[in-house]
Amino acid sequence: MRQRVVPSLVLLLALALGACEGPTGPEGPAGPEGEPGPGTRVVFSGTTDANGLAIHELPAAAGTLANPPAITCWVSISEDNTYFTQYPCDLVVTQSGTLVVGFVLATVDEEGEPIPFPGIQYRIVVVY
Repeated sequence: MRQRVVPSLVLLLALALGACEGPTGPEGPAGPEGEPGPGTRVVFSGTTDANGLAIHELPAAAGTLANPPAITCWVSISEDNTYFTQYPCDLVVTQSGTLVVGFVLATVDEEGEPIPFPGIQYRIVVVY
């Protein structure tokens, strides 16, 4: 009797697993709305000025020094501007209270005099 039970169980399992397939039902209702994302993303782009500067004012909604936005600066290091590398940038509050983001792209010579890099392509990405 035991020999009949084992083949019967295998057959029963095979039929049960095969029966699980069928047509796909209709799509269910939409799920609940998720948490809001980081907010607004602003991208500034251009070329550094004659002094190697790239500076942009941020809107008041972008934050404060106590609650700063996320900032990333990029400069092109290829002649055809197809390759950008991350570059350190600064966040400053002006005397009037405006938040400003930017950087100076320059080096210094042997006497300590600045040598700016004008005309370099850049991108500054701000998320708040």
